Amino acid sequence: MDTTLDLRMDRRHLLASAGTALAATVTATDAQAAHPRADTLYAHGAVWNRDLPGLAGRLKLSFDFRVNLESGTGGGSASDPVHPEGNLHFDITRTERERVPQGERFRLWGVVTDAAMPEIVGLPVQIAAETRGQATAVVIRIGDQVFMGAGLVVIAIIAILIGLLVPALQ
Repeated sequence: MDTTLDLRMDRRHLLASAGTALAATVTATDAQAAHPRADTLYAHGAVWNRDLPGLAGRLKLSFDFRVNLESGTGGGSASDPVHPEGNLHFDITRTERERVPQGERFRLWGVVTDAAMPEIVGLPVQIAAETRGQATAVVIRIGDQVFMGAGLVVIAIIAILIGLLVPALQ
């Protein structure tokens, strides 16, 4: 299995990704600073690649995933309401976390488990997310197709979140 994932982005994609993520990631950065030993990674965002041929080039995939950082496993989905034939679910089977200057880098590997197009079930999924200050760049590879964009990455300790939410509901 190839364990490398190319994070190179041209200037236009990098600026668009950073600008999209600036306002959204303040909470993620605060959560990381407050809970450096957190056990769960949540991510939400959008990726696209207009240079891909056919349907793939028309997709703007909204993604969500959750990963247990202790086990490195989790799952997620990607969807486009205008092109639902591109929708899919995936399992995450391995995760690596690395500290980088002014942020963190996450690399995740998995497989498509369910999809509107049955022929993509079983394709490998690779995700790279890198936070730098207030921005988060995201690259998702599904098979041989690469999508780039921005997202919100939040690291949380579930027990702390539950403790905060329960009194609010009472």
